[in-house]
Amino acid sequence: MNYYTDKPLSVSYEVTHSCVANCEHCDKGGIIKNEKLAPPERFAEINNQLKPLVAQVSGGEPLLRKDVVEIVKALKRGRGLPLIVCVTNGWLLNREKYLELKEAGVDEFSISLDFPDERHDENRQIKGLFKHLSELIPELARMGNKDITMISVIRKETLHDLSALAMQAIDWGVRINFSAYSHLRTGDENHLVSDKRDLEILRKNIDELIELRRKTGKIFTSKHVFNQYYRFFENGGMPDCRAGRRFLVVNPDGSLATCAMFFQGFETHEDLLQDIAKREPCEGCYISSRANTEKRAWRIIYEGVSDLLFAR
Repeated sequence: MNYYTDKPLSVSYEVTHSCVANCEHCDKGGIIKNEKLAPPERFAEINNQLKPLVAQVSGGEPLLRKDVVEIVKALKRGRGLPLIVCVTNGWLLNREKYLELKEAGVDEFSISLDFPDERHDENRQIKGLFKHLSELIPELARMGNKDITMISVIRKETLHDLSALAMQAIDWGVRINFSAYSHLRTGDENHLVSDKRDLEILRKNIDELIELRRKTGKIFTSKHVFNQYYRFFENGGMPDCRAGRRFLVVNPDGSLATCAMFFQGFETHEDLLQDIAKREPCEGCYISSRANTEKRAWRIIYEGVSDLLFAR
């Protein structure tokens, strides 16, 4: 029903804006003192009202929340819904925390990977992070739960590494999903893929990734979404954003925002929708959440079946 109403398919609960990393391509970084944090009950209240199919527990770095397990438990409505995805950079994740979060109700872990080597440490400003992931991810993958997806942002600096990133994830025994960089978070347009030569490199790498997806089934990003990413960078934007309807963000204090690119603090979803009606849609991003929730219904069904086939 969410697809045909104004209730979102996916909600990202940014349970803290504090983070142990400080990445070039992100507006979060460092610890926020005296941050106002909503209790798990507030997130549960919103979740019960919106009834999304997917609930992301994200940040910042969500594992900084001492009550993150209680938040996960509060989000589960029963009958397996929503699908809960923990989005983390992995620095605070270990086998024990993984098992604790699984027991609480996490269905999928999305773990950031910017580069297929120690450049990842430099970008995140966490020395030893890549080594930590290279030991932890294969260990968790060997448990056989098929619940880990690396996530990587396509930007100018990573153009030559896209296939290598996919191969690194495959070598670790997990999948990978790609998103598109937007300058709306940081105000920095230098990371955008924009000139003709960069677009040629992007096209070549996207074609390689589409073929690798066909052969391995280890790349979550669909052919359609990859091609949409290319159009986004080529055209400098993507029209008809459905943020606030197909997906939205809940802030650490329990208020609502249309998306993660601009801070807003609406009390209710109705207030948010009224604000959307007053202004022109934004074209400045095409992140994975938007790309996947804005698919037509038939495509969601088709690609969902395809992913099941890939998983066999």
